[in-house]
Parts: sequence; structure tokens; C-alpha cells
Amino acid sequence: MSEFGGHELGSTKSDDEGDHGVKLSCVDIWEDTDCMTLLKEGVLPDAVGFEESKRIRKRANNYC
Repeated sequence: MSEFGGHELGSTKSDDEGDHGVKLSCVDIWEDTDCMTLLKEGVLPDAVGFEESKRIRKRANNYC
């Protein structure tokens, strides 16, 4: 695979690892349910913690 910005395209390598070992920064936006909830409904899910809400808001900032 080719490299882009120090990361391999299509890889799941990341420093951001979620609660279940899922690399959240490399998860497709359509599979990031919390981020999709924010984009569709305009609010974060109730069970989201502070650090997770920062991640979601930062990611959602690139989409509309």
C-alpha cells in the first residue's frame, strides 16, 4: 500500500484506540454511530464521556 502523511492508506494503524480496542480514528464515518448521531440529530448521545465528546465533535467538524 502507498503511504499518505506517514500513514498507510487502508490501514487501521492509529494512536487513538477506543474502549473496545477499535481504532476509532480509522473507522469509516458511516460506522461511527456516535458521530453520525451528532451529524444527523445535532446532539451527542447521553452516555458519551468528555474525552469521547471531544473526539466526536472534532471529527464531525469535517462533515455536514
